[in-house]
Amino acid sequence: LIDAVEDIGFGAAIHRSVSREGETGARARSAPKREAEQYREELKLSVALTAPIVLINLIVVRIWNPKVMNDLSFWVLVKLALATRVQFGVGMRFHRGAYMALKRG
Repeated sequence: LIDAVEDIGFGAAIHRSVSREGETGARARSAPKREAEQYREELKLSVALTAPIVLINLIVVRIWNPKVMNDLSFWVLVKLALATRVQFGVGMRFHRGAYMALKRG
């Protein structure tokens, strides 16, 4: 069964509850905490990279808006760099999930 699940692109493992030595159970309880901490760090990164985009759109563009080429603003390039990190860095797990769903049909 585990091989069948892994063949379609998902991870699988046998669930182990608290054993006599208690080590497996302690690891199992800490896994959700690690996952929550990872999500918290990704949220912090997303907010840190999105806040400047909002500030650029609301304030900076109205004060200083240098042009790089023709009508291309310097701030458009800055926003592109910040948003790309959020889209393909933090959002990559969503892209992977969508790809796996499309692959399965």
